[in-house]
Amino acid sequence: MTNIPTELLAILGTLTSYLVMGLGWSLLSTARVAVHWPRASGVVTARSCEAGESGRHPDCQVTYSVNGTQYVSRSMFLGLGRAITSRKNALDFLRTHPLGSTLDVHYDPLDPARSYLYVGEPVWAYLTFGFGILLNASSVGCALAPYF
Repeated sequence: MTNIPTELLAILGTLTSYLVMGLGWSLLSTARVAVHWPRASGVVTARSCEAGESGRHPDCQVTYSVNGTQYVSRSMFLGLGRAITSRKNALDFLRTHPLGSTLDVHYDPLDPARSYLYVGEPVWAYLTFGFGILLNASSVGCALAPYF
């Protein structure tokens, strides 16, 4: 078995930690800004309940207009503020949002095609950022261990 130098492991761990922290920071930044995005009234044009990796989730298509241009949103949640994990909750969501009903859509003013029905700070982005910090600390510890 080949021994990998401790310094190489520390460098790879540090680079990976920066990547993980960057992902977490990017998600948090987007979520914090999206809360203040303008809203447009949209109409539910399609909906279904899909089986996903973590259970059932509703699929809701909303058509909305910004400055005379029509857009379609299928991105429901930014963050975990309204996590739906069971088939019952997904069906309840769809029951309260029938075809033709109206919903507010949060859209990016710089790119109105980028939108979400519900926004909020994703808890898992904090966890991702925190994991990156722990990975970085362990990488630095691995690099400094030979000197202690």
